[in-house]
Amino acid sequence: MNIFIKVLLCFFVPGVWASDFSSKEIQEELNSYLGESSLPVNTLYPKKDNRGKIIRDTGGIFSSDEVLTTEFVKQKLNSRRVMSADYFYSEPERNDNPRALIEGDAYTDSILEMEKHGLQKGEVYNKPWSDDYWPHHKGGPAARYNDDKFPNSSEWNENFDYVSKNPFYIVFESSVRTSIDNLSPAEKYDLLVNEKSGSLTKALWEEGEYYYKAHGKVEAWMGICHGWAAASYMSPRPKKAIEVLAFDGKTKIKFFPDDIKALQSLLWANTRTQTLFAGERCNDRNPPLDENGRPKKSECRDSNPATWHNTIVNRVGLSKQSFVLDATFDYQVWNQPIIKYSYSYFNPQTMKVAKLDEARIDVANFPNDKFAKHRSREASSIVGVTMQVTYGVETSPTHSESDVPENDLSRTVLYVYDLELDSNGNILGGEWYKTPHPDFLWTPTKDAKALAKNDYYLLGQPNWDGKSALSDAWKKHAEEAAVRSQPLAKILNSLVEISNKH
Repeated sequence: MNIFIKVLLCFFVPGVWASDFSSKEIQEELNSYLGESSLPVNTLYPKKDNRGKIIRDTGGIFSSDEVLTTEFVKQKLNSRRVMSADYFYSEPERNDNPRALIEGDAYTDSILEMEKHGLQKGEVYNKPWSDDYWPHHKGGPAARYNDDKFPNSSEWNENFDYVSKNPFYIVFESSVRTSIDNLSPAEKYDLLVNEKSGSLTKALWEEGEYYYKAHGKVEAWMGICHGWAAASYMSPRPKKAIEVLAFDGKTKIKFFPDDIKALQSLLWANTRTQTLFAGERCNDRNPPLDENGRPKKSECRDSNPATWHNTIVNRVGLSKQSFVLDATFDYQVWNQPIIKYSYSYFNPQTMKVAKLDEARIDVANFPNDKFAKHRSREASSIVGVTMQVTYGVETSPTHSESDVPENDLSRTVLYVYDLELDSNGNILGGEWYKTPHPDFLWTPTKDAKALAKNDYYLLGQPNWDGKSALSDAWKKHAEEAAVRSQPLAKILNSLVEISNKH
């Protein structure tokens, strides 16, 4: 696997393409900071749903007793950790490189160049598609999500008991078309290989079983949203439901677009890919703060606003490429793929929206700067930024016969921060005005391919057309990869190709 381990925090938020914040709403948000004695403020940045209504997030789906041990936190991400320094300047810290996610030579860290080239807004070329985060307590992609009798329980054992008492091969042998259609994505995949082993399905249920036996419960947040977030813009959208032949060369197995998406997300979750990464994982539920309300640990202060701003402007605005943000700074991880952004300026002294020249304030003329002791020694001026960011969110899977961008869901959040500029307008650092800011940022490299180990034996072979059973060699490699919870990319690429030919 890459730097993510299999278990990362995921969450589900319903909605569709989000509405923008108005100029009035932006100014109202800025006004809310005027009475604060210190910054940052420990409240959430505002978000909107598709109807333009403000979403009152509670900060996640956790109750106070849901995290049974800190081992869950430690296992979410295998990242390097560094000790905090005694001084906490506003500049990006050691593992928070503003250029870490930039591929190619096109890059600017000048606020003036960004303004000159119209980079105050940007949108990705390949828009992410939505998918479920496939929680482990339901079996992940082994969940029979369209089966009315499937418990869909919050308890792993209840869901597992149902599929154990109603094994997929018995359903297959019944030849009841609707029952076969209602099998899980993993079970359908297994039926392409053989009748009874169900290697992929078994491996997915075992992932939940490990946590159930150890702790008596599989937490609701455990899933593969990190796989979905990457797959959503790295893999093609499957457009139509398709029928392909099972292992026996006679029975047709129907894959709906959401079945194929589930397997794509699973592949990206469980295979090694080359990954770019900025920032560090904050593993504290309540990170210790200094007297100004600023996190003491460096990994809980990133991503620095300079890193955030330069990354999104250069990667999305300049290169039209998406990336994934962890949308909160603490131990929770919300992996969301970026769709678009737009930003405007404000004067950090008056907290009024303004054009760039009026929004910039010399450090020497900013006596009430709440972050004064943290400012870069090279900073000449400060400018405030309000940035609206739209990112993809998860959907519940369905048996829809087709999938189109209009089915995708998103959210828009309004971030408020300032940037420190040198005398030439280059961005040096900055400060968030609220603590629940984006944490680490990451993306597979633009040419990355998610491949199971056994896919390497099939390189160069033509894709499967689904009109005959898989060859014995493909079945063998599929079986070997499945025990590691990996579907073959060769099979998934074939399913997507067939789906997109219709």
